Amino acid sequence: MSAKVSAAFQAYDADSNGLIDHEELSKVLRAVDSKWTDAKIDQLMNAIDRTHDELISVEEFTQWVFGAKEREKTKLGQMTLLVASPFVLSASKDGTAKLWSVETGECWQTYISNGGATNAVEFTPDGSGVILSCEDGTVKLFHTESGQYQKTVARHDEAVMVASFSPAGDTLLTAC
Repeated sequence: MSAKVSAAFQAYDADSNGLIDHEELSKVLRAVDSKWTDAKIDQLMNAIDRTHDELISVEEFTQWVFGAKEREKTKLGQMTLLVASPFVLSASKDGTAKLWSVETGECWQTYISNGGATNAVEFTPDGSGVILSCEDGTVKLFHTESGQYQKTVARHDEAVMVASFSPAGDTLLTAC
């Protein structure tokens, strides 16, 4: 687990016992946004707590942070927001994409396309990767946590305006 994920976990784990209980989760979520209802917090707790022991372990927290597979995604212009995730991913015309902490506003990771403007961004279905749709006609894959470039997954003769995964997550669709 990275130092940044560990720090985020510790922000929730108020009593430092290595587990996040319902009260700790509620306190942090309501400090960030007072509109969190008991029902929404219960729903989130149930989604993260895979062992159903009413406690969130470090492993469960890490899966929640990087496992985008089960989350609803909402597109906001050039931003991809994972609902119930502590992160927002943004694209920029300066050729970068950034992963932001919703809680602190801190930039956790910067992905550099080296392909001109970054027109759009998307998480891979399992959350382990980030794809950048680039002005130079490429779609590039980066590792979410480390920020390391992995490979160019598509090439076109025109700027790629958007790339997205099929609902099954097995096909990458691109549009120029």
